[in-house]
Amino acid sequence: MDELLNQVYHEIIYNLLIHPPNQALNVLKNHAQVVDDDFLQVLRETVITLGERNCQEDSDFLNKLVQKVEESGGFSTLLAQVAPPKPAETQAQKVAPQQQKTATPKIVSPEKQSAAENLYNQGTQQFQANQYTAAFQSWQQALQLYRELQDRRGEVNCLGKLGNVYQSLGQYQQALTCHQQALTIARKIKYRQAEANALSSLGNVCYSIGQYDQAIEGYKQALSISKTIEYRVGEANTLGNLGNVYYVLGKLEEAIKNYQQALTIAQELNYRFGAVNFLNNLGNVYASLEQYEQAIAYVDQALTLARTLNYRFGEAYFLSNIGKIYQAKAEPEQAKVYFEQYLELVRSIQSPQMEANALQHLANTYKIMGEPESAITHYQQSLEVHRQTQNPQGEAITLSILGQIYQQLRQTDTAIQALQDCLKIATPKALPTECLAAGSHLGDLGLSTYNWQLALEGYEQAIQAIEHICTGISPIEIRSEIAKESSEIYAKQVQACITLKQYEKALEFVERWRCQRRVELTDSSLFPSSGEVQSLLKKYERLQQQLHALHLRRQSDEMKQLTTAGVRLNSSVTFKTESEILDTLETEKQKVWEDIRRLDEIVAEQLQVNGLSLEEIKALIPDETTAILSFYSTAENTYIFIVRKTEIFLHICEGEGIETLQDWIEKSWVENQKNHLREWRNKMIEFLSELSRRLQFNQLISDCLENCNELIIIPHLKLHHIPFAALPIQLEDQTVYLCDRFKIRTISSCQMLKYNQHQNQTIDSNSIAILEDTTGELVLTRYECQKIDKIYQVSQEFYLSGETATVSQFESLIKQVQIFYMGSPLRFTSENPLEAELQFNDGTISIAQMLAWHLSELLEIVIPSLKLENQPLDFYELNMRVFNRFLERGTQRLIYSLWSLEDIATSLLIWFYYQNLQQKSCTEALRQAQIQLRNLTGQELEKVYKPEILAYLKQQQETKNQQKINDQRTLLAWKCQQDYPFESPYYWANFIIYGC
Repeated sequence: MDELLNQVYHEIIYNLLIHPPNQALNVLKNHAQVVDDDFLQVLRETVITLGERNCQEDSDFLNKLVQKVEESGGFSTLLAQVAPPKPAETQAQKVAPQQQKTATPKIVSPEKQSAAENLYNQGTQQFQANQYTAAFQSWQQALQLYRELQDRRGEVNCLGKLGNVYQSLGQYQQALTCHQQALTIARKIKYRQAEANALSSLGNVCYSIGQYDQAIEGYKQALSISKTIEYRVGEANTLGNLGNVYYVLGKLEEAIKNYQQALTIAQELNYRFGAVNFLNNLGNVYASLEQYEQAIAYVDQALTLARTLNYRFGEAYFLSNIGKIYQAKAEPEQAKVYFEQYLELVRSIQSPQMEANALQHLANTYKIMGEPESAITHYQQSLEVHRQTQNPQGEAITLSILGQIYQQLRQTDTAIQALQDCLKIATPKALPTECLAAGSHLGDLGLSTYNWQLALEGYEQAIQAIEHICTGISPIEIRSEIAKESSEIYAKQVQACITLKQYEKALEFVERWRCQRRVELTDSSLFPSSGEVQSLLKKYERLQQQLHALHLRRQSDEMKQLTTAGVRLNSSVTFKTESEILDTLETEKQKVWEDIRRLDEIVAEQLQVNGLSLEEIKALIPDETTAILSFYSTAENTYIFIVRKTEIFLHICEGEGIETLQDWIEKSWVENQKNHLREWRNKMIEFLSELSRRLQFNQLISDCLENCNELIIIPHLKLHHIPFAALPIQLEDQTVYLCDRFKIRTISSCQMLKYNQHQNQTIDSNSIAILEDTTGELVLTRYECQKIDKIYQVSQEFYLSGETATVSQFESLIKQVQIFYMGSPLRFTSENPLEAELQFNDGTISIAQMLAWHLSELLEIVIPSLKLENQPLDFYELNMRVFNRFLERGTQRLIYSLWSLEDIATSLLIWFYYQNLQQKSCTEALRQAQIQLRNLTGQELEKVYKPEILAYLKQQQETKNQQKINDQRTLLAWKCQQDYPFESPYYWANFIIYGC
């Protein structure tokens, strides 16, 4: 059947019902070009539906008409009995112009033709009864018969039906295949209307799986054909579909434009069922724009038209919609009036599921009005109806809301029971959104009543739902929305574990949170672009899209269900069928994920959370003298988990929670560095001393870090901005810095340690590459590069001069060497750190481009200069979104600067580091370099380094840098006059090692 004619068919049926029975044939005659076998099937379906809804008189009348048509051998024979109507063409006739009809092929076998039609009709009835498998089999058999008969139109119809059932089952790839086949045949037989329908159907599938660009393209092609063949109803419906896509994309002006055009055509055609929906859609858009009066005006027009059409379900929905707009407008009393009318109407038409929805809307309104008892009464009534109609999803949602209200009323036991009953239905896989809400509230109840085991139970369910909803290929808007909720829920779960002294479990949840954040921040465009993994990724993405679309459909309201499934609302049968489909898809998706993990563990762990156990974490610690310090702030406290090779400790910084500690760091360190640089620099030691005190580092070292000489620090949030090497501590009654006691490296999670185990390396002239400053902004970069060159005797082809370095040279070298020193600034010009770029004379290279290369040999990247333009840099996000990507691809470590520093200090520190790296590990090399620079005297600077720096500056002839050169000379002279010119952490603590 032509799906876009469905609304027109229903309008004809409406006319049959409102006219006297003796006028029925005249009504059909006036629409002779539309009433065909497809219309007859819609008529049969309506007979069944009306019977189910106790509209027996109308059902009997239409059933007699169906029998009459069948007895006479079809509409054409029956209508021949009626005198020809007036020659004027009706608007409905324009729906399917005669010249577009294709000739029916000669029937070779009447018996086979009849069998095909019977199977086709049987499939439709089975689909209406939610018997998807049976319907599929019937249509498959009908398709085979139509092909044997060479009935191409029947073949197209069956393919469309099969595509629709695949879409209903969430099997979108198969749906696309069916509609594409229908499109190919329609084009071959030049059946333009069927071509338009197939394109629209393809658009519908793409819309369902969130491929909005493809949906728009399909709709636009369908629209063009509909205009060409004057298929006005198709044109209107396609414009409406375009409006739907633009609405979802937030392009509200475009949505309004398309809905208005659709409405104009519908009104010209007197296509009232289309007009009523377009009016309502316009109301929804204006409600989203918070233009509530205009929204109400449009929906009220839809309501009036629905009443004129005796379109009772539409009338009910529009009453509900107006009520919801008044709720959004903060006028609950007026909303209540409409919801009461909605309830009265749905009871009169005996629609239990809509009755349950109406009761729920009323209950929500009473809740808003501060009348909890009335709200509970209506929720209880709604719950009873949901149970009577076997609607598990409605039952779960209502139980969750009841639990929340009982919680507010301090009826704790009743609240717990309601939420636990909800979670029996709303599992993380079946109803993840409802599970997230109920689990979170159950956990909160546990916290508020000090029932920590109950808190663990609730938050565990909520966390499983979060990890189920949000994957590495989920739409970014879903990941962003989940991120707002997830952090707080994980934090509460960690708090509950710690209160129960389950420190091991607490750390595992901290790591699960870090893994979840990694998934949330994954950029799927950086996944492998070829090979077996890419093929599996596409399969995984298709399965995830199907799951996402099925969950969205479960959350859609009653009108959306009517729109997508004719007159069929959600039911227990639908829920059961969909649950079976979800289970099958989940099992298949997990199998694909296991296959991906077998081939590429890193990609697999970007798709879904795969947290580590404590034993797995301990196994990542190289020796007895190394410890992991994992920081984690909740609302109340900051916790430091100390993991040694054989044990775990917990250090609690009481009262140092998010607002107390993290917000203080944001204001006193991050914002001051950006806005009050001199003040920030002058107060650096004061701030770091206070931070060390707040984190109780002296006690931490005394209690947990004896016999330890290396720290792997995993910061939390703003602690990623902190130079831990410069934290003052007490050592044998002396104030020293943390780097005087420990080698230090930083990482974002224990999971990342899996990819960065220590590797043996021997540095020679062919294992290191150097890139000078290509911008001409950094005066002493060539000096430090030449010093490194002198140490390692770098091969000439591995040394890129700033003036002549090209993009291709850089790409070639970074793929060959183990260590790359990037003396040129990495410039951040947008909010997306992956767009940060290096500049060359012949172009630029972005981080994203580098990550697309195969860098299997690269172990270390040193980036001494990060240039920020227009916005501050969040090092937590930088580590998660950029530097983690390098570690995942095999790079062992990145050494970068937390703040910009003057050239002299940077050059000396870099030179000291590379000197030390000849004989020491990277962490020890940097530690010693920091101590060397800090202890460098003014006399030594003047005697050893000043002459060669001045000689280098004298060689520089760039006039554009003359002022900078003069400034460096002045600064150098001033530094030489000081006892310890670089003793402040500002000069030596800015570099950190991220990785191993």
